[in-house]
Amino acid sequence: MNNPAVAILLCGGAFALASCTYTRPPQTGFYCVDIPESKSSDAGRFVKSVADQLNFKISETQFASAKGPPNHVWEVYGRGVSMFVGSALKDGEPDRFGNRETTFNPNRLGFNVAKTGLWQRVRFDKVVAVAESTARQLGWRFTKAASGKGCAT
Repeated sequence: MNNPAVAILLCGGAFALASCTYTRPPQTGFYCVDIPESKSSDAGRFVKSVADQLNFKISETQFASAKGPPNHVWEVYGRGVSMFVGSALKDGEPDRFGNRETTFNPNRLGFNVAKTGLWQRVRFDKVVAVAESTARQLGWRFTKAASGKGCAT
């Protein structure tokens, strides 16, 4: 190759292609929202309020559980990010072998925020701040989960 401009262009293209390979998208850690015992049915209201304040859309589904309450899951999404919200896991009492049956806790939500679009047009900390503010306005406890952990109880 005698033309240095072509060599630089080809080399630069190779680096750009390498940077486009799949990697885990940027995301926050987990945050937990504790809902008072008699208010678990208001979880959807919390999620809708967060989505409305951010002008995001909501996708919602529910998965049946073999025992205990169902797992309720929401995706609040827009402007290149998604906030994934779901019922936290709850460990049951150990059986005689030490195994624990796991169910879902309708009074505790866990969520994280991840980049899901090509262009992220809202900062993670803004999404988390809106969720925290909404939880506190409802009188609910808001905490950050320990690093590498979720919101299981």
